[in-house]
Amino acid sequence: MELTTHFGLINQIYLVCAVVGGVVFLIKMGLMVIGGHADVGHDFDVHGDVDLHGDVHADAHADTDASFHLLTVQGIIGFIMMFGLVGLFLNVGLKIGAILSMLGAIGAGSATLWGTARMMTWMLSLQSSGNIQEKNLIGQEGVVYLRIPAGGVGKVHVTVQNTLVEYDAETNDNQEIKTGAQIRVVFMKGNNLIVEKL
Repeated sequence: MELTTHFGLINQIYLVCAVVGGVVFLIKMGLMVIGGHADVGHDFDVHGDVDLHGDVHADAHADTDASFHLLTVQGIIGFIMMFGLVGLFLNVGLKIGAILSMLGAIGAGSATLWGTARMMTWMLSLQSSGNIQEKNLIGQEGVVYLRIPAGGVGKVHVTVQNTLVEYDAETNDNQEIKTGAQIRVVFMKGNNLIVEKL
């Protein structure tokens, strides 16, 4: 008899989510512990990346509670893993039914997503702006992460004090600078860097 008859489609979904999410989650956590690349992804502007040297890349000026986005790679993986584990426990272990188990699984996954975001926020607070001396930014070179439009604001990555930081940036000549272009910090205006294209 087929697996679908014995185990049910929804339980198979839970099982796949639990196994795949769990394996990927453990691999990424292991890489973070040993200093491997645990890229959080661009879906939240690199708040919380950990580079090959184990340095946390933080937005050095932003309020992490206000700017942090929930949809990180770790958060999504955690959601999938907990969705599967809790769904299986509720539907197979407690036998509360497909609808209630689905609601419980979604709730557990959402809590994990939020918890992961809070944990990363706490980690980033250890690398907050208080550790970055703004005078050390002047003259530093970096790269445009998010296009800087003419007369507008983009984002740049700059390495300062052995830490990769991300800042909002404007150009000093009102000319667009495209993503990937090399830049140099000229001065600061408020929380924004004023940069020139190299």
